[in-house]
Amino acid sequence: MRRAFRLQHPSHSHSQESSYRALTLAVVTAAAFVFAGGNAAAWTLDTRHTFCKQAGCADGSMPQAALLMADKRHFFGAASSGGAHASTNHGGVVFELIHNTDGSWSYKVIHSFCAQSGCADGDDPLADLIVDKDGNLYGTTWAGGAHAQGCVFKLTHGNSGWTETVIYSFSGGIGSSTDGRDPAAGLTYAGQSTGVPWDEFSPLFGTTYTGGTHGNGTVFKLVSDGSLWNIEIIHSFNTSKFPEGIAADGAGNLYGATLDGGAHAGGLFYKLAHDTWNETILHQFCSQANCRDGASMSSRPVIDASGNIYGATVNGGVLGGTVFELVKGSGSYTFKVIHQLCPSGSCPDGETGRGIVMDSNGDLLGAASDGGANRSGTIFRLHKGTKGWKDTAIYSFCSQPHCGDGAAPQAPPILDSHGNLFGTTYAGGDATRKAGTV
Repeated sequence: MRRAFRLQHPSHSHSQESSYRALTLAVVTAAAFVFAGGNAAAWTLDTRHTFCKQAGCADGSMPQAALLMADKRHFFGAASSGGAHASTNHGGVVFELIHNTDGSWSYKVIHSFCAQSGCADGDDPLADLIVDKDGNLYGTTWAGGAHAQGCVFKLTHGNSGWTETVIYSFSGGIGSSTDGRDPAAGLTYAGQSTGVPWDEFSPLFGTTYTGGTHGNGTVFKLVSDGSLWNIEIIHSFNTSKFPEGIAADGAGNLYGATLDGGAHAGGLFYKLAHDTWNETILHQFCSQANCRDGASMSSRPVIDASGNIYGATVNGGVLGGTVFELVKGSGSYTFKVIHQLCPSGSCPDGETGRGIVMDSNGDLLGAASDGGANRSGTIFRLHKGTKGWKDTAIYSFCSQPHCGDGAAPQAPPILDSHGNLFGTTYAGGDATRKAGTV
């Protein structure tokens, strides 16, 4: 089971209020970390919700997505199964976690999928959400929709609660369509990395895991004219397959990776140029002996203020994945591995990288779904010093009896302005149901 968790930075107490901005995966915040002698002080973990607490897991279970921080009191996320209409293989929820003025926390489900026949409202949400300037939420589901191939949805907040609308259903190649199917990643837009909510008129971008002209997945562009949504497939993958989350730079270029295929069957990292959407391959994973450069990047990349790009891989490396940097030069990028996850058999810093975020000091904080002191995943930190990057495992999951603190995080944490980390785990939590935590 998975639960959602919060890691509190040691320099701040529970009673301190954070000044939150709308944040999504891969946001650079104004967090200031205090480490004595370059080493992390003790971090404490507080569980805010244990999934599957309600009968039939009506509150959701097994979240695989990062959280969204909409303001200083409201967090949103998706759990991939459970909910009021869940069956063995269907369902999922969007939830809200509220930090109340008295310091307590409240959890509530704002939408349970598969409420409509054939799960036409969506099924199995795997990805993080985005928020617009009016507080409405947007996301994707892996399955469901009008053609059971996945969809893009909107949740509108009104006086009587939240209303879900499917704004696009993928057809998955039905007839002559090449729009793709199975969107496994969330949406992105220009300016997302600054923490600014979506402006409601600029394009939204996303990927489908499969489908498209070659059956290997697509990158799509969604544009709203205020009433209707129009989709354009701007790229269909050919030599690689299974694209994951993408990020946009300040010029509107898109960056992302594929899990498989490419020259060495380890996936590749690509750039799509703004407007033309011409693809440039920036790195072919597994190009080094024994895939020492990593393989299968499964999360959204991070772009810093200088245009350098960072990411984590699930496989490859010495034993259990890598963290890498693409250093921006004059018209090109130089790839280098900055950390080998699981550099030894014990994997103290974690194994199987599930994504990273960057703080304002340029430190990277990430999640690994395996490894650590209890072989149940970690939250780790990479600090860049004069001698390179130094890693610290700041928390190993399953440190509490029956893994009450959660296990196997599938997405990177997010940061508040005090440097506290918030996230979800896919497993652990309740000793019986093991459906994850926040």
